[in-house]
Amino acid sequence: MRGAALYQNSRVVGARRENLVVLLYERLLADLRGAVVAIEEGNIEIKAQRLDHALDILFELLGTLDHDSGGEIAGRLSSLYSFFIAEINVVSRTLETPRLERIITMIDGLYGSWREVTAGAAGGGAAPGDPVGAGR
Repeated sequence: MRGAALYQNSRVVGARRENLVVLLYERLLADLRGAVVAIEEGNIEIKAQRLDHALDILFELLGTLDHDSGGEIAGRLSSLYSFFIAEINVVSRTLETPRLERIITMIDGLYGSWREVTAGAAGGGAAPGDPVGAGR
């Protein structure tokens, strides 16, 4: 496990800001998928850990939005993140895996969009306005 943790740390330390967003989405999806498995297995402790970490990530993403630079995109992301937070809180109480699966599908779509943006930026292509603040 130590090797995996070192690898993850090196990915984060050397990443550009927009790549960090992609890494956060990857971990968010892993946490949510892990919560689904935990709910299906009846492991409430792991479910709580996974959903709590997913909420931490969403609050981090929400807090790093730059509404001045990101404009409408930042506003829409803020609304989505707030919706995800509310839904995860409901799932935490009700254990509704279909509801959690819908959230995962939506976040997976956002993850794909961020991957396209970072691939475009890495390839020298023009990326759309960055909703994440440059100074953050």
